Parts: sequence; structure tokens; C-alpha cells
Amino acid sequence: MLLKKRYYRMPGLAIAADVSPDGRYIAAFEAPARLEDGSVIGDYVVHILS
Repeated sequence: MLLKKRYYRMPGLAIAADVSPDGRYIAAFEAPARLEDGSVIGDYVVHILS
């Protein structure tokens, strides 16, 4: 079975993720990241994908 590749971009860092037991949902946790120039990207966000 071939699976389609799908990407979900987040401005910050994905620090954790999990899939529901039935495979219908994905939860991903995003956290901000500080870049070398001192700027901060991203935020604290919970993403729910279906």
C-alpha cells in the first residue's frame, strides 16, 4: 500500500506528537524557538490534524 506524503509546517518546533488509536487524528505540540539573531519564532500551540 502506497501512502501519500503530507507535510504540516509549523513556525516553531514540534516537540511532541501522537496518533489516536483509530489513526484518524494526530496531535502535535509546538513550542517557540529562539534563533541565533535573538528573534523568536512560533508559539505554544496544540495542533489537531484529521
